[in-house]
Amino acid sequence: MAFIGINYYFQRTNFLTFSIDELKGKKIEDIEKDLSSSGFKVEFFNKGQIVDVIPKFSVLKKGRTIKIILRDEKFKLPNLYGVFYLEGISFLKKREFDVEIVKIKFPGPDGRILASYPSFGSEISKNSKIRLLVDFGETGGME
Repeated sequence: MAFIGINYYFQRTNFLTFSIDELKGKKIEDIEKDLSSSGFKVEFFNKGQIVDVIPKFSVLKKGRTIKIILRDEKFKLPNLYGVFYLEGISFLKKREFDVEIVKIKFPGPDGRILASYPSFGSEISKNSKIRLLVDFGETGGME
């Protein structure tokens, strides 16, 4: 009975199943076309082979932005605005960056990345220090 309820919920709320493995070996143009036609927004960072996808969830709501990170000689810091800070930290530390969190009280959902220094889109090298401005809520709820 629970399975039927969960299945009904996903069908009625416009969620789609998404697998990172489906992207491997495809051309960038095809990936963008497939994901866009499925109701997702797509952002690409760098050039080359796919190395990571944000968010990592396998079931996503239509309209969600999928950030696809590609391998390149120079690393271009992707736009992590709105990404949950733990996911952003994990992503950056995997690429050997020194990450520092700067907390700010800001209205809206707690724990999301608001900005970075260097700014999103900047070309950076390995072991660079990156500061992330993170929303810790008006009352500091993410301690």
